[in-house]
Amino acid sequence: MGTVVVGIFQDHDGLVKLTDALKSAGMSVELLRIISPDTPAEYLASSGARFRFSGDAEATTIGSRGGIITGFGGTGVPGLTENFPRVEAFHGPSIDEMLSELDIPDGRMEDFGRAIEQGRSVAGYNAGHKIDEVKGMFKNSGAFPVEVF
Repeated sequence: MGTVVVGIFQDHDGLVKLTDALKSAGMSVELLRIISPDTPAEYLASSGARFRFSGDAEATTIGSRGGIITGFGGTGVPGLTENFPRVEAFHGPSIDEMLSELDIPDGRMEDFGRAIEQGRSVAGYNAGHKIDEVKGMFKNSGAFPVEVF
């Protein structure tokens, strides 16, 4: 039997309850892994949990600027006043790769991946010998289903 407790949460309110429960029990929130299609509220983002955003990465354009004196580059400073826009894209791991970090077996990836695609979050916690206690915290925080892998 594994030691990673995994649950599906309808919203981030349940995840906040879970982080509070872990802290109250004196457990490390840093062991909590969250995969979500939504960016977290500030409290959740600063809770210590490791948060992974599963949304599609999009290229972002960083605005172009003119030079210091003129809009055409005049006496620009290299690295500060470049005249061309830069496009940077971030391509993170796939949902399956993120779920595999929670020890979810291949045969169950589709179920958890579908939950994320439907707007829910998946959280996992390496509970060690405290599996039953952590499962209870997940359930009391609104996770359904809760499983151990």
